[in-house]
Parts: sequence; structure tokens; C-alpha cells
Amino acid sequence: MKYHPLAGGSISPYIGVGLNYTIPFKSKVESTPDFKIDNSFGWAAQAGVDVKIKDNLYCNLDYKYINADTEIRLAAGGTKYKLDLNPHLFGIGVGYRF
Repeated sequence: MKYHPLAGGSISPYIGVGLNYTIPFKSKVESTPDFKIDNSFGWAAQAGVDVKIKDNLYCNLDYKYINADTEIRLAAGGTKYKLDLNPHLFGIGVGYRF
């Protein structure tokens, strides 16, 4: 969910919150064949700005924080350990509105 307090303007900042579902793939450790990272649910937050370049052309800058707390297991049937991934993502994009 995003909130644009100045929607429709040539500069439109926004903030947002939401949910994420993290699915690790290709996670392996050479010496530990039973290594596994669990899937997880978490929350996400973002802030950014859309800047109008031309009529329907926009540039976007944003920051996202993703809470991806999960667990890892080093051996089949072994003890699980807490793993906090929690990435910070920065993005630049170009968009066209129809």
C-alpha cells in the first residue's frame, strides 16, 4: 500500500508498507549437503519519489527495507538457527503512464 500526498504533481513523493514472502533458492554450502534456508513472511517499507520528465514519462527513485527473518538448518533433522536477512534496496527507474 502506498500513499502519495502530492499525487498528480510533477514531483510526487510517497511512502508505503506491505507484506513480503521470501523464497530462498540456490542456497547451498559445498561441505554441508543438507543445508536449508526456510521460506518466511515479513513486512516491508518503502519511500520514494516519482518525477515527471514529459507528459507520460517519469523517473522514479526509491528505497525499500524488507524484513526477512528466517531460519537455517545445517543438517537434516538438525538444529535450526535464526537468520536475519533484512536487505536495504535502492532503486532508480523510468516509467510510462498510459
